[in-house]
Amino acid sequence: TPQAVRTADSVLCFQCRQVESQCLCSPLCYQPHEQLLLLSCHADESAVEAMVDAVLAANPKQLEQYCGGKTKLAGFFTGQVMKESQGRVNPALMNKVLMKKLAAAAAAAAANMGSK
Repeated sequence: TPQAVRTADSVLCFQCRQVESQCLCSPLCYQPHEQLLLLSCHADESAVEAMVDAVLAANPKQLEQYCGGKTKLAGFFTGQVMKESQGRVNPALMNKVLMKKLAAAAAAAAANMGSK
């Protein structure tokens, strides 16, 4: 699907690089500006953290299993974040944030087990 790219003064079609009014590619090229993902990836750490938090909150069973020692589920969470971002998240930043959040969750689970 073609995507639009915002420049300083206009919006260009990613596929043909034409201004919106001259683009013949597809009406799907131009979504409302607030929905545009302007660059190919999310590089803002706070946005990535929000996505990771949403994925962890949406998958409590898998998070519990991860904290219980099934560390291969990190790949599952990676896939879910990529799905949430439609593949537009910076992979290195996402991996850093995800591993930090998973380590914190595992430490909290271990602390809870130790206090019981």
